[in-house]
Amino acid sequence: MKLRGALYTGVLMLAAACAAAEDYKIGYVDGFRIENESAPALRALERLKEEFAPREKKIEELQKQIAVAQDQLARTGDKMPLAERQARERALAVMMRQSDQMSLGLAEDLELRKSQERARIIEEADIVIKAIAEAGKYDLVLQQATYSSRGIDITEQVLKEMEKRAAAKQGR
Repeated sequence: MKLRGALYTGVLMLAAACAAAEDYKIGYVDGFRIENESAPALRALERLKEEFAPREKKIEELQKQIAVAQDQLARTGDKMPLAERQARERALAVMMRQSDQMSLGLAEDLELRKSQERARIIEEADIVIKAIAEAGKYDLVLQQATYSSRGIDITEQVLKEMEKRAAAKQGR
């Protein structure tokens, strides 16, 4: 019985030694760089700016109107009748609430659209990473790591491939 246990232990140690001697090819991709530097991410940022620019402009215009109304009320408020002053203060408060609601709505919608774009970019990056891993015969590709050496970082390769694919899509 003891011989059998020693034999199993020896076989396991031999198998572990063989597995440790085998070379593995490992790659690392910096997800932060993919989300911020890739061609699809930069195009998405431009699309979002264009999409939300009109709403931002409306909010800025309303805030300018509020500033003018506040300035006018501060300068002439003491000289006007109480009823008129109160009416202007109420109108100013309504404008300020409207500005706050518009700003909050814009921020929520923008965050939702950013999340949608981010998900699309990550999905596209995963496809590219898988293709690079298969072509390069990687055993393991990590997207999160506490530390990685430059020797295993394939982020630049992924960025270039994503740029090629984005250019091909635009060329259609």
